[in-house]
Amino acid sequence: MFSELINHIPWYVYLTLYILIKRGIIALKDQIVPLNKVIIFPIAMTIWALYDINSMFGIFHIFIILSILIGISLGIISGFRILKNDNPIFKDGNFYLKGSSVTLILVTAIFVYKFVTFSIIGFNPFLLQSIIFAIILSSTFTFIAGITLGRLIYLMKVAYNSKNIDAQFTNYQIISNKVAK
Repeated sequence: MFSELINHIPWYVYLTLYILIKRGIIALKDQIVPLNKVIIFPIAMTIWALYDINSMFGIFHIFIILSILIGISLGIISGFRILKNDNPIFKDGNFYLKGSSVTLILVTAIFVYKFVTFSIIGFNPFLLQSIIFAIILSSTFTFIAGITLGRLIYLMKVAYNSKNIDAQFTNYQIISNKVAK
């Protein structure tokens, strides 16, 4: 049964695993990341979660909508708090991020969770008819996406605050130069 499962895994699953692990390993080192690159991963994870939920259950059932909202809200709060301890710096359109194992753990957990979930569904497709199963999957898929969105929101807050500080400093310099004359 397990060998049958392994033999039927599409090639793109291995490619996805490789890309996710490579991204996680890169995040272990201190890095400079441009603002536009920081936005891609959370948006992709959110779209992927909503696509999976919609393709399995549809997203227009009240219990699915509520589980999505609860999952994504709790994920955003968690992601915001996770990155808060890393003290990222934003300067000249780039984030200076400390190396962290959080990304590697997160992408590995996402892949394993989705792989196991879809394998279970493959062996027992009748689970897709269970509202309890739909609620659990919807909330966990969006919780994971929410973590990435929470991290993005925190980084946007850091960028916004640093731009305000830079603008205030520039205004202070202009005013002090005028006063000195």
